Amino acid sequence: MQLSDLSKKINVNKIYHFKRNKYFSSITSNTKFADKHTILIVNTNSKIKKKIILESVQNNIPAIITNRYINFVNIPQFIVTNLELEVEKLIKNIYKNIPQNTVAVTGTNGKTSVVWYVSSILNLLNYPNSTVGTLGYYKNGKKINDLSLTTPAYEELFKFGSLSKNINETYIFEASSHALDQNRIRNYPIKVAAITNISNDHLDYHKSMSHYKKAKFKLFNKYLLKNGCAVINSRIKHILKLIELLKSKKIKIILFGSKNIFFKKKASILTLFINKNVYKINNLTLNSKIELENLECAIACCLALKIKEKKIVKTLPYIFNPPGRLQKIYYNKKKSNIIIDNAHTTEALTI
Repeated sequence: MQLSDLSKKINVNKIYHFKRNKYFSSITSNTKFADKHTILIVNTNSKIKKKIILESVQNNIPAIITNRYINFVNIPQFIVTNLELEVEKLIKNIYKNIPQNTVAVTGTNGKTSVVWYVSSILNLLNYPNSTVGTLGYYKNGKKINDLSLTTPAYEELFKFGSLSKNINETYIFEASSHALDQNRIRNYPIKVAAITNISNDHLDYHKSMSHYKKAKFKLFNKYLLKNGCAVINSRIKHILKLIELLKSKKIKIILFGSKNIFFKKKASILTLFINKNVYKINNLTLNSKIELENLECAIACCLALKIKEKKIVKTLPYIFNPPGRLQKIYYNKKKSNIIIDNAHTTEALTI
């Protein structure tokens, strides 16, 4: 798209320093992604520093879209009244091919692992997919970019999930409580919403467990599509209220933990229950309580994506943990095991 096309796509009040046309293919509010083909979005009501804006200008960005003229910048500036609304219009003009299947995973612990497990199952079955989260941006299991946030800004969600061709691809991403509370997801279409667990975390931001839970539950009562599917850990305390709310909206629910999908371990025998079907699982590399719980969630997400359970079960022995998540290193010299994990709660290390 050319800069001259902007006024045709959004409501621009005034244009400054527009001397020659330039091409752009994306927009961002994250200065780390600002480059010669990416327009920078600047909300002057936020606390963005002058130094950061100038660094982006040095990266030869084609223009800035902002809600107030920035007097220390001499590149094209497009001034709009409602920045959020105009950015949303532009996003939908730039990123037109959105995946039919989108999966958002929230929870105190396990988001990264569940996203990784779902992607791993899809990769093993040769289903195209992309993921966004703490580990970065991945395409079919291959890392493309690092990210600075667990859940990126709204325009980045569209950017990483956009398709060059209209193909059947699955887009899986982590939905943090901060992103949900700050409405960073807005009206991005979510087909499958999953929650792993809830425990004390981020109370410096949310102030109380009540507000923290409310932020998490937004994924289901605000962002999940009406024809979508909710994947819920039945072990979560006081989850019945959310389940009843979803039932009243006639939203499909898949429970894992005690109903629908769960593992049982007796001696060395591991059994997987999927509805009324029973599978003996051999040679599973994931065997701790938290790993199996996260795997239950991933299996439920794949079932919600209409993948046949026998296909899913066949992939399970080949699933391993993502980097830095109960990552096991076997040190033969000392005959010891080393576990690497970037856990931020005690529950995440309960194995």
